[in-house]
Amino acid sequence: ELHRLLTAMRLNCSAGELPPEATAPPEAWLMDEDTIRRALGAVPREAFANTALIARNCHYRVPTGRSRPPLFQPLGSEDPGDPERFLFHQAHLGLWERTGFTPKSRRPEAQRAVIALRRELEVIRRRGVSAYFLIAWDLVRHGRTRGLASLGRGSAAGSLVSYALQITHVNPLEHGLYFERFLNMERQGL
Repeated sequence: ELHRLLTAMRLNCSAGELPPEATAPPEAWLMDEDTIRRALGAVPREAFANTALIARNCHYRVPTGRSRPPLFQPLGSEDPGDPERFLFHQAHLGLWERTGFTPKSRRPEAQRAVIALRRELEVIRRRGVSAYFLIAWDLVRHGRTRGLASLGRGSAAGSLVSYALQITHVNPLEHGLYFERFLNMERQGL
């Protein structure tokens, strides 16, 4: 049942809509060594020994005690590049698209918006969470191409960067929301 649910999630459908050929048949199971040896009788015995040797030599320890931010790699790129620079570009582009404000705008509200955006981007950079914002942006953007609605919630609504990236849909400057409630240098965690 778990296999069916995970497959349905991967295929973006409900378990009831899952085509029968998409999952392993109900009689599929992980065989123990004796059953495999009987089923594959013609396989040389050293193949089993080598399989066991490989399994014994596969060791991976998940590092603990420190956070490891994810890497953001733009689609079609071999190099994750510089997430801070990419976020800077996308946030300024998004601010311009959503408000019409550019860094060269002379209107006072445009200058306040650009200053607020750059201040937020600096905190995001210093906290090392640029990739998190880009991943959220990418997920929301992908969902939008498939006709899925999204809604950023909670204190993230106070982020002009989140608004510029269309993660949230409320302009925090128009509503007097504070970015620091969402993310600041003194607060631990996200």
